[in-house]
Amino acid sequence: MEIQSPGIFTAAIALFTDLNALLSLVSIGTLFVFYMVANAVVYRRHVAIGEMMKESVESDQDPSFKV
Repeated sequence: MEIQSPGIFTAAIALFTDLNALLSLVSIGTLFVFYMVANAVVYRRHVAIGEMMKESVESDQDPSFKV
């Protein structure tokens, strides 16, 4: 029953809500997901660059590192 509860809840909301309101909620949801993915990409690139730079700085400071 736990798996069906969100579906039943969503169906009840859809049954009693105006179609235009539902369509605008879908549009808002789509924009929110796009926003979250875009932020995740920017965050991931920043973290990856930060880790790479930290590793290169640590290797520059290591006296046992020889070319």
